[in-house]
Amino acid sequence: DVPCSGDGTLRKNPQIWSEWRPEFAMGLHALQLRIAQRGVALLKVGGYMVYSTCSFNPVENEAVVAELLRRCGDAIELVDASDRVKGLRRREGMTTWKVITTVDDEILEHASYEDCQRDASLGVGLRRAFRPSMWPPVASGVTRLGVRVRGPPLRRCVRLVPQDGDMGGFFAALIRKVKPLRGPSPTSEGVSTAMKAPGASAIVPRAMAIGGLVGGVPRPPLEHRYVPAPEEVLDALTREWGGGGGGDAMREMCACLFTRSTSCRRVTYLSPGIKKMCVDAIGAERLKCVWSGVRVWEKRDDVRGGGGGG
Repeated sequence: DVPCSGDGTLRKNPQIWSEWRPEFAMGLHALQLRIAQRGVALLKVGGYMVYSTCSFNPVENEAVVAELLRRCGDAIELVDASDRVKGLRRREGMTTWKVITTVDDEILEHASYEDCQRDASLGVGLRRAFRPSMWPPVASGVTRLGVRVRGPPLRRCVRLVPQDGDMGGFFAALIRKVKPLRGPSPTSEGVSTAMKAPGASAIVPRAMAIGGLVGGVPRPPLEHRYVPAPEEVLDALTREWGGGGGGDAMREMCACLFTRSTSCRRVTYLSPGIKKMCVDAIGAERLKCVWSGVRVWEKRDDVRGGGGGG
């Protein structure tokens, strides 16, 4: 269930009626696709993945599924789930749709990616948000250069409409992995594709981070352990901040000062209770913590003179 515009929740969230705009989907499409690709990469052969949103917008739904099928090739298939939900009132997935935006409350339809890139009425930020994969894929049976093209079977997707079952609006697609992915991982392929789009360079590092890749190579796991601040750092802090009768309090505080790197650029204060769970506990009892505590000192490279800044 990926992040989405949520316009399918229009019954329980009436605020959407006055605030909804079609552009909401533009900033989500690329993120949704990356999440789906990562899910496929983690899926074992023979496993199933359900891609779902609570949105009606095909840019967030069928467009993502179609591009996922294109990038992963014959390694995955879109499964017909009609026999699994026989009692559920549902509608087929869409095979054609329009990509629209609004400018000054006027609805604009964009025939193609190239068309919207030439449209001067759109802001630069909005033009950069468009992706070629937002438009419908070539339908089955269409002839190109004398060859009949077979489009993705998007009708196998499931659309749930509120008035059909007194519920919210949903979209779901059942995907099965039938063989290992070939060649570059889908995440890295998505990065190279995104790089071709104007203004998409800023997305590349984020896509690599989501895929766990740095230049196509798995990155090392992040170190999530706190270690006591070095003695020389504590001594310097005590000399600088422990005078005026506050020496005892400073020494007491030093027992709860920690850092997360050998460079010791930041010194963090952990309360005794958090220290017990994150540092003192052994084995499975230790809490795996991404971030905790209060940052109390930090090295400054832009401060001259004095004690180096803090």
